[in-house]
Amino acid sequence: MTEDKEGGRYSDPDLERFFRENRRMVERIIREEKEILFETVKAEKKKAEDEIDKQSERVKGFAVDAFAAINDPEVQRHFTAVGIEFLMGLNALIQAAPIPDHVKDLVNSTEHQAQRSAGAAKRAARETKTEPEKVNIDPAPRKSKTAKPKTDE
Repeated sequence: MTEDKEGGRYSDPDLERFFRENRRMVERIIREEKEILFETVKAEKKKAEDEIDKQSERVKGFAVDAFAAINDPEVQRHFTAVGIEFLMGLNALIQAAPIPDHVKDLVNSTEHQAQRSAGAAKRAARETKTEPEKVNIDPAPRKSKTAKPKTDE
């Protein structure tokens, strides 16, 4: 091979002659390789789409399980108790904190007003004899405790 001084291209007279004499064969080989490449890409794309579908179903299953766990009535009972205890702790902290009495009184009056409002709402509901609105939630089925744990293979 020799380098062309003007364009920086390489030329080989024997190689150029070979390509001219065997042009149809070279074009056929290139065409076949191109088809093989397209088939390979198509097959890999199909594999990737199948894997996406598989993983999507797996993630959906996990999300359903996680949602069911969070919405479990026993879990909710504990979280509610923790929330109430936290608010009671904040109230105790405010009462024990070295802050002016008028701020403590404000917190107490706000709490008192909230309790009175809740009581008034309960009385109004009893007077109108309305039933609380029931929300129909179908929880996800519980998993049996004897199921084997999933393992990634």
